Amino acid sequence: MRVVFIGPCIAKKREAVEPAVAGEVDEALTFAELRKILLSHGVDLETVVPSEFDPPHACGGGLFPISGGMLQVAGIQEDLVTGQVMVGEGPAEFAQAIKEAETGIMETRLLELLFCKGCTMGPG
Repeated sequence: MRVVFIGPCIAKKREAVEPAVAGEVDEALTFAELRKILLSHGVDLETVVPSEFDPPHACGGGLFPISGGMLQVAGIQEDLVTGQVMVGEGPAEFAQAIKEAETGIMETRLLELLFCKGCTMGPG
């Protein structure tokens, strides 16, 4: 069986070849690359009959592209009042979250930082 990661995050291409996960993912494709492959094989996306994905299914992994999804998958409860978890997405929020955490004003214990505004807004 072959495992292919398909998504908009170009960072996954690098992650797929990291020694810690070597052999777990055979290929990482962006949605743009997938569209090109399908077009080159004459697949018309307007006429394809939808079907379910083959296992193994992503389960909670499908939450990663959503803001705060990583926290939910990891079972971390975010309490906006205590400020122990700070989420920053995009270049401006990324940098601001780091600056605010450095001040020590809030008791931030975890920064969930995504430079690209999350997977759903990734470049691929």
